[in-house]
Amino acid sequence: MSEVEAPQGEKTSTSYRPALVLTWTVVSVPLAYGLFHAVKAVLQLFTG
Repeated sequence: MSEVEAPQGEKTSTSYRPALVLTWTVVSVPLAYGLFHAVKAVLQLFTG
């Protein structure tokens, strides 16, 4: 694992990266799905 030096000189592990990627994926997929359907509905509203 790589380590990042904290401002106080302490070493901090970057092992939180997989959890961060998983969290962003869990948030981004439903958001993208909702935005896609919202844009689709708006296009139908304005184009008939």
